[in-house]
Amino acid sequence: MGPSTQMPQSSSSSSNAQGGGGNGDERKDDNSRFECNICLDTARDAVVSLCGHLFCWPCLVQWLDTRPNRQLCPVCKSAIDKDKVIPIYGRGGDNKDPREKIPPRPQGQRRIFPFTMFSSLFTFGGERQGPDGQPQVDPNSAQPGSRQHQEEQFLSNTFMAIGFLFLFWLLTL
Repeated sequence: MGPSTQMPQSSSSSSNAQGGGGNGDERKDDNSRFECNICLDTARDAVVSLCGHLFCWPCLVQWLDTRPNRQLCPVCKSAIDKDKVIPIYGRGGDNKDPREKIPPRPQGQRRIFPFTMFSSLFTFGGERQGPDGQPQVDPNSAQPGSRQHQEEQFLSNTFMAIGFLFLFWLLTL
């Protein structure tokens, strides 16, 4: 009974290993790649935490940088640290430690900045002119005619009136 049951298993596993079965090829592909537990994609510069979870190094660095006070494993919430992860080296991969290369910091998003203090104090909305003389529109401003634009104009006019009343009060003292 024992040897007869082992014969079919070995023949089926040998046919899968040789590429004879379609399921064997799929299993081979699945086992040759590791999946990151953060981005759920194939792990780039794979590292394993001490709790046994696998991550891309760039994903893990971003995860830890966004939570500097609570550095926990995203999967099981155990303590994790950049120095306490183990890099995985495979065939055809880079033999450098992925922990030595930290992904570049993303660029900040800047808003349109007025050139002088006076230009920002005495502008009453509308478009600003750039260095080439072309109008620049602030992408964060409301579209003219919209309800938000009307409310912003109302607030601006209200504060302007309050400012004039305050100046008039100061002059009458």
